[in-house]
Amino acid sequence: MSGVCVIVAYRPKPGKENELLELVRNRVPTLRKEGLVTDRKPVIMRARDGTVIEVSEWKSREAIDAAHRNPNVLAMWEKFLPSAIAFRSTLCRKQKKWSLGSSLSPISSDSPSRGSQGTRVRLCLSNKKAIPAKSV
Repeated sequence: MSGVCVIVAYRPKPGKENELLELVRNRVPTLRKEGLVTDRKPVIMRARDGTVIEVSEWKSREAIDAAHRNPNVLAMWEKFLPSAIAFRSTLCRKQKKWSLGSSLSPISSDSPSRGSQGTRVRLCLSNKKAIPAKSV
């Protein structure tokens, strides 16, 4: 049984940016309680247009299928509907190491959202450069 990395992009509804970010931060811990994801810490980033990007790892494809039948997971996913206009998930091959590059930092509840010089950063999807954030 090998892990399955997934990249999920969430587009927040107007005025729901902070609420959506909190839901994303709680997604993996909820899935972990249900035994569906690995111990790998998720990486959470925000694009210039406000889209929240999350990279995480399911335990297996079977775990993904089980999540769609799990009442606790379904209840969690239901909470996303008032906060997100759209979300898209992409499976990727398991990687041994994730790298955001030296100029990017994750924004997650268990790590600071500061870059190496103490500047908050976001991932700009259009040109793949880190840009200063107004409020991450």
